[in-house]
Amino acid sequence: MKLLFLGAGSGLGTDFGNFQSNMLLLTDSGKKLLIDCGTDIRFSLTKAGYVPEEIDAVYLSHLHADHIGGIEWFAFQRKFASQNGAPQLIAHERLVHPLWEHSLSGGLKTLDDREATLSAYFVVHVVNDGEIFNWEGLTLDLVQTVHIYSNKKLMPSYGLNIGYKGKTFLITTDTQFTLDRFKPYYRAATLIFHDCETLDVPSGVHTHFNQLDTLDPKIKAKLWLYHYNDGDLPDAKSHGFAGFVRCGQEFDLN
Repeated sequence: MKLLFLGAGSGLGTDFGNFQSNMLLLTDSGKKLLIDCGTDIRFSLTKAGYVPEEIDAVYLSHLHADHIGGIEWFAFQRKFASQNGAPQLIAHERLVHPLWEHSLSGGLKTLDDREATLSAYFVVHVVNDGEIFNWEGLTLDLVQTVHIYSNKKLMPSYGLNIGYKGKTFLITTDTQFTLDRFKPYYRAATLIFHDCETLDVPSGVHTHFNQLDTLDPKIKAKLWLYHYNDGDLPDAKSHGFAGFVRCGQEFDLN
């Protein structure tokens, strides 16, 4: 199994050498899971040599545009330019309704023969609280993160803890620094792919490099950092991290 970073940048990035931090999980069986589908997915997927027809399933972590902004394009590609049928869509129960009502229905709801729903484009798998979703021999544990609040209400956002052949791989997607919440996952993980803000002035909605630098050295050694900002980056390896992920970098998870 391999994890390919189609991009490693943040939602604020303007670096044409990088893209938003969407990923492609390549299973040993040949099935492909797209982890998030942001606004520049058509460019990042093309640069990596893939087309929507090859994607078997999409996992969505939350509703920011750098994570779902390319779904309309992807849905139309699969509906009208592919012979492979509807792909699967995997998302937490708290995301599915607002994904359609607030992000996608305006562009996707009208078909010639009917008013469409999300199931006109995807085979939708709704994952409930506490549920482990099994996909192609993998266990997908959706980990709620503390990313953003709206009017003091925590908005739904979910990292992904992937179980595979006795190993676990944690992908935080977007999160603030919440050590108590993540500590058991950090300790158990074989590798960790962690969002890492590198702005001079922290935004408060992502984990910052300086916060991650306070972690136990044993945890830092298995942290790969992504979702960083444009510009110069700290020397992650000298701080004890595995490193910064680069656009197009592929990890062998076997």
